[in-house]
Amino acid sequence: MDRQLFKTKRFFNVMIFIVLGYTLFLTSCQHDSIALISPNGKNKISFNITKEGAIYYRVYHNNVGFIEASKLGFKFKCMDLKDNFVINSIDSLHENHQWKTVWGQQEIIQNKYNMLKVELIHKQSNIKLDMIFRAYNDGVAFKYVIPTQANIKDFIITDGNYSGSIIV
Repeated sequence: MDRQLFKTKRFFNVMIFIVLGYTLFLTSCQHDSIALISPNGKNKISFNITKEGAIYYRVYHNNVGFIEASKLGFKFKCMDLKDNFVINSIDSLHENHQWKTVWGQQEIIQNKYNMLKVELIHKQSNIKLDMIFRAYNDGVAFKYVIPTQANIKDFIITDGNYSGSIIV
């Protein structure tokens, strides 16, 4: 009986070691990744940052990849903002309201979506950049917002990286 108990304890110790090692391995390989799902669950946009701080997004419809991992970023006249980002904060919002059109096929528009605001900081320049993601029942959207900040007054965007490869 004692021998069986010893084998059981040893087995569990080995399993805990393996699980802990695997978890540490996955954590070291993991990048910051966030997903936003539409209210009906059919559309999803995922956002991640690589170890180098590069920003990527991917779009899914009905759990099938629709737009493959695509890099985001842009370049100012005086600086490159295509990588070297870290996440500073994340806020979420659910919106559900109606508005009336002046003309068009539908008189009332249902504006229902889930939103995610990811505040990023560029490590080299300390510039803040907000990424706003929205997941609607009929699609997804995102935009950049450069909030007012002391270290940036005027800027000229000379290049953008807005790729998006549709999976066929």
